[in-house]
Amino acid sequence: MSAYILVLLNNIVKKDKAMADNATQRAEAIQEELANVEKQLEEQEKALKLRKAMSELFENENFKTIVLEEYMENEADRIKEAIITPDGMKRDQIEMSMEQLMAIRMVRAFFAKLDLAGMYAEENVDELRKYKRELESNPDNFFDTEVVEEN
Repeated sequence: MSAYILVLLNNIVKKDKAMADNATQRAEAIQEELANVEKQLEEQEKALKLRKAMSELFENENFKTIVLEEYMENEADRIKEAIITPDGMKRDQIEMSMEQLMAIRMVRAFFAKLDLAGMYAEENVDELRKYKRELESNPDNFFDTEVVEEN
């Protein structure tokens, strides 16, 4: 065989290997993206489930009476009143009362966080599901998007 033919064959082999490597890299990138989307979907679905459970909990009369009214409102008011009453709390009692108020605040913040995460999930879960279906049905579209670099 001539040297020219050997060079051509060598170039063909290199191109075939490069194409195979590229296909493997593309498949790995798609699998990684699918795994990321699946993880995001699980998180969003959990947020929806927690928000629904919280909503049901807030409809429970016993919960509303004991936690929302007695603890988060009346107890908080009682503690605040005790702190500002001039006749009597020692410094350590005031500090303990402040910690109790912070605990009530943290519970409220937790409920607000669950609600906000659930609202966000409501807005995004359908788009994530659609993106996952598109990625699974036509993975080549994943590589058709242009990356724009910012200066």
